Amino acid sequence: MLNLIKKNGAAILFAGALAAIFGLQAFGINMKSNLVVGLLMVIPGVLIFTKHMNPKLKFDKEELILFIFLGFFIISTFLSKSPYGYQEYMTFVGGALLYLFVSNLRTSKLPIREFHWLTVLVVTGFSLFGIYEITTGPASRLDGLFYGAEVYSNYPNAMAQLLLFGIPVTWLLYRHYQKNKTVRLLISLALVINLMALWLTFSRAGYITFAIMLGASAALYLVREKKPVEMFRITATILTFIIIGWIGAVGINSLNEQPIDIEERVTSEDVSSEKSLTERYGFWSGSLKMASDRPVFGVGPGSFEYFYPEYQRGLLAISDHPHNLLLKILTENGYLATLSFFVFLALVAIKSMWEYIWIKNKESESYGILMIVFLGLTLHNLVDYNLNFTLLWLIYFSVMGLLENAYTWHESRIAVDQHRFTRNKKIYSAKIAAVSLTLVGISFFQGYGYTYLKSAEAGSLDAIFEVKTAQQYLPFKHQVYEVAAAIESQTQTPEFDYPEKLDEFHPLIFHDQSFKFLDQEYDLTVLENLAMVHGKNNFNYHLIYLNALSNNDESEKLNELNSYYQSFIKEYIELMKQNAHQTVATLNPYYADQIFNFFLLLDTSRDDNEEWKLLYQEYEEAWQDEINKFNARFNTKFNRVNPDAAINSNF
Repeated sequence: MLNLIKKNGAAILFAGALAAIFGLQAFGINMKSNLVVGLLMVIPGVLIFTKHMNPKLKFDKEELILFIFLGFFIISTFLSKSPYGYQEYMTFVGGALLYLFVSNLRTSKLPIREFHWLTVLVVTGFSLFGIYEITTGPASRLDGLFYGAEVYSNYPNAMAQLLLFGIPVTWLLYRHYQKNKTVRLLISLALVINLMALWLTFSRAGYITFAIMLGASAALYLVREKKPVEMFRITATILTFIIIGWIGAVGINSLNEQPIDIEERVTSEDVSSEKSLTERYGFWSGSLKMASDRPVFGVGPGSFEYFYPEYQRGLLAISDHPHNLLLKILTENGYLATLSFFVFLALVAIKSMWEYIWIKNKESESYGILMIVFLGLTLHNLVDYNLNFTLLWLIYFSVMGLLENAYTWHESRIAVDQHRFTRNKKIYSAKIAAVSLTLVGISFFQGYGYTYLKSAEAGSLDAIFEVKTAQQYLPFKHQVYEVAAAIESQTQTPEFDYPEKLDEFHPLIFHDQSFKFLDQEYDLTVLENLAMVHGKNNFNYHLIYLNALSNNDESEKLNELNSYYQSFIKEYIELMKQNAHQTVATLNPYYADQIFNFFLLLDTSRDDNEEWKLLYQEYEEAWQDEINKFNARFNTKFNRVNPDAAINSNF
């Protein structure tokens, strides 16, 4: 055992670190943080490069470009105006280090086929769990294990991305076991289950990406093997699996309490699908405008959702990312970081194509499948960014590392003493170990501080002590700000150390103004900006602004706003009728109800008072109807008196 640890210490430590991080996140610890974490993670990575700088060993182009990307990424965090970004560090910095590790790992003696089986078992397990949820409820689209703390918070697009990885690997096993009929039957069953799961995610981006992957696979096979007859047979087999999976998906969808209209969903004719497409165009155009305002280093990792409302066009059209991998980097880290990451991806793709030509052994098909997976995951992340899920960024960067790993695919072409891992084995292992221990250590502190903070938020008698303890251990304090409202409402109010650049950090200044309004200390200009910008997502800001105008006898201004708020409410009623962003699960319906009451009581003699009454009647009917449908779908017990107070209205 000691000998095994000695030989594979770096791999064990690295795997342990990733397992610890994944475990902490799986148990609900929200780790979004900071510059300190990033530096501690990157410094060992930089040392790897500096130690390798000698005339006998050259950088790979991909490693150089990735190193440049990490540099811009860190600098953008230095200049960030908000204390967020830990998840982005886990994705991009952790992913880069994982890529380095996998691409340099001597994998020729690893049980690759067993890893294939493990992949199939995990992905099929996710699929079966999702199918079970759909048939037993509550669920609308299949999300596997990608769901939030609430039963109605699910992520089917993330599940689709996992399946874009799992289905090709399952097909690879199907091709491998051509003579063992029993094993092949089991693999066939897994393939059908995973195809059913893909259809039941109703991810149109997943469908399109899957079709592109199939086309690319056919092209690769024809170019390399030049066997059109065999290609026809394989195509017929794949289509058979696809059709069987589709028939099964249609049947399972019919068992759901509220089945999705498949034709409308696929053709984007239903209201929800149309809105989804419109929102993406809005996200992308808004992201380009945001990036043009901060072109060099962006707004900082993890900060998109807090700055995007300035560029948001539609009501409730908000997201924590722009649904595009490159646009996320562009808005949060700037043009230079985006360019370097794009070049890195392009180099991996180009080198993979070149390597595919050189590989002449039995593993050529495996390498080709891996190329198709890389293509699919990249394309899907350009429409549905899901690398914020730990499992998915682990897969994405591991796939790139495997594509670059010479030992896996054609070790005979490379002299052992020419491989950078072998030449610098001790140095490389030591640095990877240092990075791994750093990840585990920081994750421990983050989790330790978070535990204290949640205890304070729950109303502990030692809230002041617990918050101050959390502030000492949390590498960044953003989580303290997020729960500030809940803790400040208690009898014992801790003193919070807010950032100096309060005017630049929207969540804090708006939170601050909300409390100043309660104390009759506020700035009407700030409240107006609060309502007109962030009020597209949180109607409480509108209510605060209207009450502030009333308190200051701004009757003329209120008269001017009357028609504006009628149009505003009409738009919201339409969103309510489709339950946009799970509307009934937020406090927005309650605040909209209060806005109605405000204008109905403002001046009962007004000519448009009757219009408000008719509008209110339509609103009440839409609200109750959506509450009924929502409760039926998700097995909840919402009503107009008791909305879900645990869920804020920022989506």
